[in-house]
Amino acid sequence: NNDEIEEISDVNLDSEKDTIEENNSQDVLDDVLEVEEFIIEGVAIEKGVIYNIDSIRYFLHEDRTATVTHNGLYNKNVYFCYPDEFGECTNDSNGYVAKTIVIPSVVEYCGVEFSVTEIDEMAFAFCPFTDCLVIPSSVKKIGDSAFYIITATIVCHNPEPPIVEGEYLLGEFDFMYDYDNVSLLVPKGSLKAYKEHKAWGKFKKIEAIVED
Repeated sequence: NNDEIEEISDVNLDSEKDTIEENNSQDVLDDVLEVEEFIIEGVAIEKGVIYNIDSIRYFLHEDRTATVTHNGLYNKNVYFCYPDEFGECTNDSNGYVAKTIVIPSVVEYCGVEFSVTEIDEMAFAFCPFTDCLVIPSSVKKIGDSAFYIITATIVCHNPEPPIVEGEYLLGEFDFMYDYDNVSLLVPKGSLKAYKEHKAWGKFKKIEAIVED
């Protein structure tokens, strides 16, 4: 009945894994129950299920890689986070907003490590964090409009510009979004490669990362 479905859905949302659609429909419940699994070091990983690890959402893959993804229109735990969940946060009318997001190069689930190699399309769309998003060198591919309408500085540590599925990282129409003002920081020896890249080169402010 509806009460039982609601109870099961609540349990799923409170756990480390979330279904792509957060609702109580029987169809979604059936999809979760029928999801395929693969086993790594005795740990069952479900395909097509979003895992919430340290408040960032991922798909985990059989080749021990992970893709940063989202629930719905934006990565909810980036916006509605707890104070200090991502370090320093600001507070607006909707709750606490992370100032800086640092994507790790490796995430761990039940003792199994996964290399973070991709960022899904729209993964950080509409995220209003105010300072910067840090992308590790392990990320090789980024989906179209992954940073849709964000204004924070993007720091990418990969010496080679990650593949972009599509042409627009901030949005589909480059004249509508803030490529003039969003800063992109990249490794010092990679400035030319990023500036000449079809997608990354749309940023007008591309500078070298200042090493500590």
